[in-house]
Amino acid sequence: MKNYGKASNKLLISIIVLISIVVIVIIGIFGIRYYETSYKQKQEKILGDTVISMYNSKSIDNETKTTGNFAKIEEAVKQYYENFRNTNKELSDIYSQNLLYNSLSSTNIAADGPDFNKTRENIKKIRDTQNSTNTKYSNLSSDEYITAQANELNLDKYYTDLFIFQVNNNLKVKEDADNIKQITGLYDNWLTEFENILNFLTENKANWKINGSNILFTSNNLVTKYNELLANLKSKESLLSEKMNSFKF
Repeated sequence: MKNYGKASNKLLISIIVLISIVVIVIIGIFGIRYYETSYKQKQEKILGDTVISMYNSKSIDNETKTTGNFAKIEEAVKQYYENFRNTNKELSDIYSQNLLYNSLSSTNIAADGPDFNKTRENIKKIRDTQNSTNTKYSNLSSDEYITAQANELNLDKYYTDLFIFQVNNNLKVKEDADNIKQITGLYDNWLTEFENILNFLTENKANWKINGSNILFTSNNLVTKYNELLANLKSKESLLSEKMNSFKF
């Protein structure tokens, strides 16, 4: 009976030890999971704040704020955004050149009219740049391209999804690409009205002349039509200016 009691005690001790080990392992697992969850939440917030700040300032901070795989995401997002921002440089440059500035002044009409070859060449330069920029933006902001960039990181789905989220939601690339498309569309409408004026002057080249700072027409009907075309141009210019002022290149 005493031997039986000793065996029972040993068995009880073994069970207690085993249970203790299991409890410790479970606590360890939950502890690790809690740490991983806490770490990911903290890194996600740092990453999100960094990307949002980058979007709002339209500038890239070269200092990496996150760690581990999050740092890889951060660097990839910054590289993507740098490429995205550089895409509109050509467009913003040609807009800032004001190639059509004073094109309808009496001096330029006298010098470039009645065919306006130089002015028409400048219009083509602007349109070509707009078309090229829209094509590049369409590619850069496409789901296919963004997903391909995410997959090139060779990380698991959690991180590739995080990259895609940062690009689409915090960098708002689709929204910016759409804004650029709207601006170029409005600019193109303005260019069309500009061309309408040039075409009018070319078609009626025998019916007008420059007198000092004025353009004189041979009939009131032509004056009325010319002023109407100028009003249309100004209307389109107003819409364009309003949109461009609301968007930071």
